Amino acid sequence: MKNSTIIERIAELNDVASKAAAKRIYDTVISTIVEGIKTGNGVYLGRQIGTLGTRDVAARDHRDPSKPGVIINKPAHKAVKFKASKALKREVN
Repeated sequence: MKNSTIIERIAELNDVASKAAAKRIYDTVISTIVEGIKTGNGVYLGRQIGTLGTRDVAARDHRDPSKPGVIINKPAHKAVKFKASKALKREVN
């Protein structure tokens, strides 16, 4: 599903006067979710969806397949994780 489709659904289901107003609502929701993930607290999206958060990824050494013997160091970083709720898993399956 594309962003434009989600914005159209927001406008339809909530009697929003224009798609511009629906886009502002959508942008507010997305920016709030991103802020929650950036703080490291995670974002609980309800029983129907699940939880978004971050996890720490340790530093590792990688080998470059195009240059035998060359080792590339990938530093530690954070990655976004998603834990689907039981309800979502049931709906998908």
